[in-house]
Amino acid sequence: MTDWLILGFVIFMGMPILVILVAASFKIAQEYQRAVVFRCGRYVGLRGPGRFRINPISENVAMIDLRTRTVGIEPQEAITGDSVTVRVNAVLYYRVTDPNTSITYVILPSDGGVPILLDVE
Repeated sequence: MTDWLILGFVIFMGMPILVILVAASFKIAQEYQRAVVFRCGRYVGLRGPGRFRINPISENVAMIDLRTRTVGIEPQEAITGDSVTVRVNAVLYYRVTDPNTSITYVILPSDGGVPILLDVE
């Protein structure tokens, strides 16, 4: 009787954990995204676009957006050689072309680092 009780308890507690792990293993990358997969901190490969499966226990995913981004630069004033004041307005356009390189070789400023590689088109 106790063996069946223990077995029932294990199944009762194990099924929700199994369902959560299966649900966490499926990811979706949009058409303009790529997923960079790391297994135990090491680069494994790119996935996407579309549905793909990962091992939620040992793999992490970083989603990279491939669309062109814009960054507004503050207007600046400069003095030319003939002492004329010039006001310069600028916009920076950039796009990630290689998701692997952008995630493994670039330190993001939001993480407190300094960018060491920038692929600008």
